[in-house]
Amino acid sequence: HFESSGPELFGDADDVAVWGAARIAAAVVDGWVSVEWYSDYSAEIAATAIRIEVLESSVVPRGPILIDFDSSAGNQRLQRTVIDGPGERIELQLHADDMREVNGWSVLLRYDPDQLAYVDGSFAPGDFIPGLIGLTSQIDDVLEVGGTVLGTDATNEGSGWLGSLAFDVLDGFSFSSSLVIEQVKLRVPGQGRLKQEVNSRGILNEATPDLVAGPVAMDLDGAPQDQGMRRLEGVAAGDRVDVALHVEAAPELSGWSARLEFDPSLLSYVGGSFRAGDFIPGLIPLVGDKETRVDVGGVVLGGSATGSGDALLGTLAFELSEAFVDSAEITVTRVSFNTTASGEVIEQVRHSIVLAVGADAVDGDFSGDGILGADAVDGDFNGDGIVDFSDFFRFADFFGADAGKRSRLMELAVLHIGLPWAALVEQNVPNPFNAETMIGYHVFRAAQIELHIYDIAGQRVRVLREGVRAAGGYRARWDSRDDDGRRVSSGVYLYRIVTPGAEGILGPRKMLLLR
Repeated sequence: HFESSGPELFGDADDVAVWGAARIAAAVVDGWVSVEWYSDYSAEIAATAIRIEVLESSVVPRGPILIDFDSSAGNQRLQRTVIDGPGERIELQLHADDMREVNGWSVLLRYDPDQLAYVDGSFAPGDFIPGLIGLTSQIDDVLEVGGTVLGTDATNEGSGWLGSLAFDVLDGFSFSSSLVIEQVKLRVPGQGRLKQEVNSRGILNEATPDLVAGPVAMDLDGAPQDQGMRRLEGVAAGDRVDVALHVEAAPELSGWSARLEFDPSLLSYVGGSFRAGDFIPGLIPLVGDKETRVDVGGVVLGGSATGSGDALLGTLAFELSEAFVDSAEITVTRVSFNTTASGEVIEQVRHSIVLAVGADAVDGDFSGDGILGADAVDGDFNGDGIVDFSDFFRFADFFGADAGKRSRLMELAVLHIGLPWAALVEQNVPNPFNAETMIGYHVFRAAQIELHIYDIAGQRVRVLREGVRAAGGYRARWDSRDDDGRRVSSGVYLYRIVTPGAEGILGPRKMLLLR
């Protein structure tokens, strides 16, 4: 049980036994959890130990206190806002949201001190609890604000304005930054102080500047060369995604770094996953991991090794959070080259990749002018006000089997009833398998088809090039060999359909090889 005042409450949110693994680790680092050994016990009792086993992960609750960037009266729930950049002062409001009866409160607010600075003395308590005495405490990148009443019995519950405070945007701000309430402390009459681990965010985004993509590109394909895959579909919460960094036409370098920024509520950098490529021999890899960004790169010390031209700089991984439900972006915002000719050269850039749960809708060419999306119809052909299979059937009957109209039929099905745009991949048979397996797939319009097979680490091991296929059903055979003809080891493999130059990918699916 975590510390408390007043009667002890077991089984509530501040109990160590109900914390997640990340919270326990943070508590140990912060010194909130410790182990004491006692020497005054009899010989029969050497030590007492407990085992904490995380059986199931859970999403950290938002909590009873919310951030609002709108200064209007009442909680406007503006938890994401656009700013101009460094030099701006941002005011945020704290609001109680369905709070229990309290006579005091505080929050631990974490932020990036390289991007934001708390304006000393800016915290002003609101009118939620009359006579509240405001208190602030700052330790590194964590600010605690709140207050309590003294000598009165004033309390309140429900929703209301708790207070306001301000931050200055520093020169180090780039692209996006978060303010995160990660712990709420409530002073409850008759129960003492209660603590709750929460995750309530306010996000600042920079107004999109007119910047070029820059010399460093991200790729979601596992091949050694840049395959230009900037969008990966079919991912879900909890998935790990590998990202490769490639450089094009680099000058002679002895070191480099790239800053990748992202929404921490949707994904996070996997600690220790960065691996430098062989672009610069003897490069010492360096990683700077912040909540909203990660800086990766390296430098050569005590040597003359350099690299230039096109190359793989390195790879790293991200994990999608439980809050991921639609799509998320990762953006390279800053590139630094340590050149042999000019020293350090820093460039502000914008280059993004997208991780998504599925394909975007595709508008069809219903007028026959060769332009997709310019003249899409609503698809309600029977006039009942609903676009469904009845409209699809009527459309098919009207155009019959005319090959010239079949593509329009497919476009309608893609747009309104979810038919895959180019192809659909099936589960392999048999699965599990020993030496070889068959992978079935359906093509809905003529397309060049490839099946890419990956190991569980995300490295591509084989490409089955099927060539251009007309609409129809097909099967591809994999003999459990890689592209060099070597038999791969037992394990889980992923496969997906790729339509080069068209709509990207469909899949992936899993299969199990047992030798």
